Amino acid sequence: MKYVILVVLVVCFYAAATYRVKTRKDDIKEIIESKLSQAIVELVAIAGGIYLSLIFLMEFLNLNVPETITWMGVSFNPVAAIAVLLAVLQPLFLRPKQK
Repeated sequence: MKYVILVVLVVCFYAAATYRVKTRKDDIKEIIESKLSQAIVELVAIAGGIYLSLIFLMEFLNLNVPETITWMGVSFNPVAAIAVLLAVLQPLFLRPKQK
């Protein structure tokens, strides 16, 4: 019985994935990306990579960091804030030095 359920789930996931791929091809023609949307996507991708790296590093070094910090009435994840800050500052460090 477990194998039947597993096979049904796999078939459903496969059908859903193929349907999305077929409908996605039609939707892609309508999407127009701006430079701002591309910049936001890149910022989120870079911040996500930095966040994962920091989490793995903290786990490896067995560091205890609070899950949330409240500053000026706003609660946030300190690791996520550091990741976003580093992602925002990264282009400043990678910019070629102009003479």
